[in-house]
Amino acid sequence: MKKRTTPLWLEAVGWYGPVAYIIAFGMASFDVIEVRGYLFQILSLTGAISIIAISLHKKVYQSVVLNAFFVAIAVITLIQLI
Repeated sequence: MKKRTTPLWLEAVGWYGPVAYIIAFGMASFDVIEVRGYLFQILSLTGAISIIAISLHKKVYQSVVLNAFFVAIAVITLIQLI
């Protein structure tokens, strides 16, 4: 039996990211939520953080850099919304 190299909890965290992105962009595309609203930004922020976590573990640094920009954009937007 192959030994698991990534803890199951971290895999779950990693899968949250794409799900959060899909929900955020889907709801924004169908005018359910506003792109400059809190829900969209929080889903984007938490999704990006979760992808960063799994990407760091798996050493996929391109994804880390891309999602770091998404974190920065979401944080800046959330600050502007306050």
